[in-house]
Amino acid sequence: MSASRRSAVGRLDVFADAWRGFLAAPLLGHGPGSFAADQRAARPDRAFAVAHAHDLILQVAYEAGLVGLAGLASLLVAFASGPWRPGRRDAAVLIGAVLALNLFDLSFWTAGVLLPLAAFAGWRGAAPDGGAGPHDEEG
Repeated sequence: MSASRRSAVGRLDVFADAWRGFLAAPLLGHGPGSFAADQRAARPDRAFAVAHAHDLILQVAYEAGLVGLAGLASLLVAFASGPWRPGRRDAAVLIGAVLALNLFDLSFWTAGVLLPLAAFAGWRGAAPDGGAGPHDEEG
């Protein structure tokens, strides 16, 4: 089996573990940081430690349950409202790209992703016109 095939199969196993874990504790999840510890305990035969679920939604569902998913949804709604007015595609593309990437990895909570995203939302919201520039006009 090729390395890329092993990686894909391994990631699907991790996704399945996260989903089963969510179903076992759907309301509140298993607690912060529990995914990595539970993976080490459940799969001591793995040659490497799995640190996270490689999927933002599955990670939050496993560790924080439906309550955490509601919190994540609230955060995303906060990012998507206010500074991002109708007709503003750049913001929608930015948040869409970040979320799409986080379906296959877990970089959302890192400072290199979350802080620039929050800064962008703040910059757009602080400007009197929502941060509109000369290239943002429809026409």
